[in-house]
Amino acid sequence: MVRLFSTLMLCILLVSCNKDEAVIPSEFATYLNRFVNEAKLRGKTISLDKLELRFKDMENNCGLAEIVPLRVNIDEACWNRLPDVAKELLMFHELGHALLRLDHDESTLPNGDYKSIMVPDPTVLYNDFTIEKRVYYLDELFGVLKGLPAWTAVKTNEYSVIDDNITLPTAWAFVSSNGALHEGEVIDTVYYSAENCLAIKSNGTSSGFSFWRYQWIPQGIEVGDEVVLKLKIKSEDLTNGGAYFAFRADIQGEEFPVFFYTTQGDPVLGTNDFKEYSVKVNYFPSMIEQLNIFLILDGSSTGTVYFDDIQVLKYN
Repeated sequence: MVRLFSTLMLCILLVSCNKDEAVIPSEFATYLNRFVNEAKLRGKTISLDKLELRFKDMENNCGLAEIVPLRVNIDEACWNRLPDVAKELLMFHELGHALLRLDHDESTLPNGDYKSIMVPDPTVLYNDFTIEKRVYYLDELFGVLKGLPAWTAVKTNEYSVIDDNITLPTAWAFVSSNGALHEGEVIDTVYYSAENCLAIKSNGTSSGFSFWRYQWIPQGIEVGDEVVLKLKIKSEDLTNGGAYFAFRADIQGEEFPVFFYTTQGDPVLGTNDFKEYSVKVNYFPSMIEQLNIFLILDGSSTGTVYFDDIQVLKYN
């Protein structure tokens, strides 16, 4: 009796129990229906014959499509971490492989954004606060694009938003997190531009990290503007996790940041004189309530890092 009940419940959770039709767990049905409907709006008919969608533990992938058998695998832990729009992008990407037979495409638009949902990590292409980009990406996915929208153009008009060579008093706040054995100091003995810089010195290795933080309410930055964070970094004998920085946008009450760019994957290590580093936001989102800059030293590091000449520029 238990076995019969389990089989019945399994069939209810699937689109069909017919082996020749789509096998779709309920968690994915919304996103598959969106895919089919968006294709139909663009004059495309999608066949779901023999398609299977399933959760599969994958250490290094959020999603993986197979052609024979026709199957999309999704890592459940990764899926559960994603907001709705990112789940849509992940599913549309994998269905692009499985049903549209599309390969990865890492080419870029004139403004630097990726051209296609078929980029290896599509979840960053748009969100609830850049949703106007969605039409372009779906037109491109289904092969009905008739030209590039205005937001994809190169931005050439430059304006200064922040230009801080660390004068006193400073609005930067030092935070040591999770037991990091670091000291933060505004010093006047080392700098790129007179007469101060922000320093973090390690007194030993630990977990966690420390950082200088600057936060402000954005003004004068319009939706669709390009925004660039630039700064100079000098290092002395940095080891292990090294120094890096991050640029984050937040909206009160939102679980996830609207954007989060970091150089953690390419940290500053060793001994180096001041050098310029940057991150770029190709399309500034709507409704941003707070912007944050973090200048970070990893807790596992020894050595000293210096930050100076922090600039935020906008282009339109």
